[in-house]
Amino acid sequence: MSTNYGAVVFGALAAGAIIGLIPFLVGKYNGNQNLGLIGFAACVVGNFIAGLLLSIPIAVGFVLGIILTKNKHGGVSSPRNCPNCGAQVPAGTLFCNRCGARIK
Repeated sequence: MSTNYGAVVFGALAAGAIIGLIPFLVGKYNGNQNLGLIGFAACVVGNFIAGLLLSIPIAVGFVLGIILTKNKHGGVSSPRNCPNCGAQVPAGTLFCNRCGARIK
């Protein structure tokens, strides 16, 4: 019996992406896209390494982190302007989407 390693790798990445959608969507909804995207990537990598045993706790941790970050300040803070180009950037953004300048 032979193993199709390509299918195994694809399945692991797909399952991690499905689980990773949870923190990604929660982050997008709560205005913390950066943390949601990092949670998505961590779930994909975690599922590739140890399957659902690792990716589900990662997803739960990122969702809790996103929710607690939002509630810590009494809600999502309003968008700010980039100090370099003046473009409006969402709260929690580290870099400007237009010019790439670091947001402090």
